Order: sequence, then structure tokens, then C-alpha cells
Amino acid sequence: MTWHDHAQQELDHIKAAISQLERLGVNDGSAQTSAVTQADYWRTRIRKVLALPDLPQHVLEQGSALVARLDRLHHARSGTAGRN
Repeated sequence: MTWHDHAQQELDHIKAAISQLERLGVNDGSAQTSAVTQADYWRTRIRKVLALPDLPQHVLEQGSALVARLDRLHHARSGTAGRN
């Protein structure tokens, strides 16, 4: 498996996890105590993927889009959507 394949596989997994969090309405401030329900856990995993060498542009863009989804999820649940 190449770095590119690993990166794509990891981002696919993270995307599925974020979709599940969105569906369940879980966010950083939830009563859930599991690390995998915390946006920072997934941000860290995305950063690790994006730190891999020579990633194609589409993988970088997918990682950035996933971070944006985490941000929207957090802001929507905390009531800070649209605030600076």
C-alpha cells in the first residue's frame, strides 16, 4: 500500500466517522466521554494524514473539507454558527 492509498483509506474512515457524529448530533461539548466522539481526536488524525509526504492535491482538499465539517458540527452544536 502506498502513502497515497493509506491517506485515502484513512480519510475515508474519518469521513464515515464524521458522518456518524453528524447523524448522532455529537460535538465537543457533549456528555459523551469517548475520545472518538471528540472533534479534536478526528482533527489530529486528519493532521497526521495531511503531514504525509507528497500527497495529491485532491487528498489535501479532502482533508481540509473534513476539518471544515468538524468545525461546522462544533459550531452548530455550540450555537456559535456564523460568529467570528
